[in-house]
Amino acid sequence: MYGKKHEDPVVRYYDFSLAKGESEEIPYYLNKVKKSGGPILDMACGTGRLSLEFARAGYIVTSIDNSEGMLGMFEEKLQEESDNVKKRIEIIKAPFNNFKLSQKYKTIICCDAFFHNLSVEDEKYCLKSVSEHMEDDAIFIFNI
Repeated sequence: MYGKKHEDPVVRYYDFSLAKGESEEIPYYLNKVKKSGGPILDMACGTGRLSLEFARAGYIVTSIDNSEGMLGMFEEKLQEESDNVKKRIEIIKAPFNNFKLSQKYKTIICCDAFFHNLSVEDEKYCLKSVSEHMEDDAIFIFNI
């Protein structure tokens, strides 16, 4: 969807513009994760804004996104983190509306991205993929 990390202005300036949530956003998601636990799947993770916060808090995180540019920015940011944070994050290039991963998760999050499902069929595939990756007592948090 988005272009190369240093060419596409959406990717280059994402963290400074579009990824600026409300000041309560990070604590909100951390509180939800604290209640449900890990491992965590961060769908459409973008530049890793939430994934990094979860890993810093000690959670194991799988981060998926289909944008090479966004994932490139995420990988650059990850290199600046401690080894403990780095080892808690796995970054995977995959579409979030039809993914197959090798594990299930206690918490699955799709923050500010569910609208990238451009049709009802895409939404159904996305929700099917989510359900296939949820542990029995897992939660799925998304906003629209």
